[in-house]
Amino acid sequence: MECEGMPVLSVVKDLGQDMMDFLISAWCVTLEGDIVQNIAFKKYLIPIKVQGPERQQPIFGRMVSNAGCSAAPDKIACLRDASYESIYSSVQGELTNKSFARAAYFAGYHSLQSTWAPRPDGTFLTKSPHTLVDEGKIANVSLIIGDMKDEGTLFSLVNSLNTTSTDQFKNYFKSIWWPMATSEEMDCLAELYPQDPTAGSPFDTGILNSITPQYKRIAAWTGDYSFEAQRRQLLSNAPGPKWTYQTDNSLADLSLPPILGSNILNVPVPGSFHGSDIFFYDYGTLPVPNSKNIMDTTISFVSTLDPNNHGRSELAKWPEYTSSDKKMYHFIESGPEVITDTYREDQMAYINTHADSFLI
Repeated sequence: MECEGMPVLSVVKDLGQDMMDFLISAWCVTLEGDIVQNIAFKKYLIPIKVQGPERQQPIFGRMVSNAGCSAAPDKIACLRDASYESIYSSVQGELTNKSFARAAYFAGYHSLQSTWAPRPDGTFLTKSPHTLVDEGKIANVSLIIGDMKDEGTLFSLVNSLNTTSTDQFKNYFKSIWWPMATSEEMDCLAELYPQDPTAGSPFDTGILNSITPQYKRIAAWTGDYSFEAQRRQLLSNAPGPKWTYQTDNSLADLSLPPILGSNILNVPVPGSFHGSDIFFYDYGTLPVPNSKNIMDTTISFVSTLDPNNHGRSELAKWPEYTSSDKKMYHFIESGPEVITDTYREDQMAYINTHADSFLI
């Protein structure tokens, strides 16, 4: 099978894209080729920063024990023959035995520190995707990648309930997310993401939506680490034509038809939260301008490798992203506008330059 020259369309829009990105990366790196003449429309979570299989070894050990495979010479073969019930109970045990509300998984206490994150094995996937991207081992494809304005809020509702001080904030992320980070690195991140609700997420809402003392701080940190910093790293290294965007929700989307020319208040508490663009806009659920504008630009990109060939002269032209001007399309109800992708630049640069300390 040849990697080079095969046309591939990847339109992946949620957390499940992790595995596809791992498979595409591993396939092309293993075959030492690039996918060319391809396109990708990506939302969320690339290139993730992950440790190797040693991080998962205790979980594997518990599953082996639960399945009665501890004495088996080939534990993988034994697990393949294990009963569905034993595997299922192991998975459910990981979801419930760590801390309160763990059963909620991504919306629970451990948030996006996923128990089941894919791992590089050194053979099929040689390294963590963030390292491969930095090394230039990335497919040469036309690419659109973007985020919601408040990606971290949905994953910060539970863990903020008993994380109420700066010390608890730092301890939570070091103990649950990044055990390899130093105390100095955690101190620096706490300074970059201060306990100031006006700087937190939902962004641009002042002191509003501060449902717990650390909620907006945790949401800002979680969203930037898990989504925004990864998006920027990919844009800095992807060799092909690329476009980026940010999407804003408004109350008008969820109640009355929007008033053109104005954007009403953000949705209370979660703001422009993760996944809301998929449900509200990408599937045309709401008959509002954002739905049509997002669908038209997406169809244009998929059809012509350019999001601007939609025949709608009233829409602002969506410029390609370059490292020099960093132009970004901002989807809002009054009509998309072009902004500069430089918000929280120091914070995300720190995350990406210290990536090996912040592996999940």
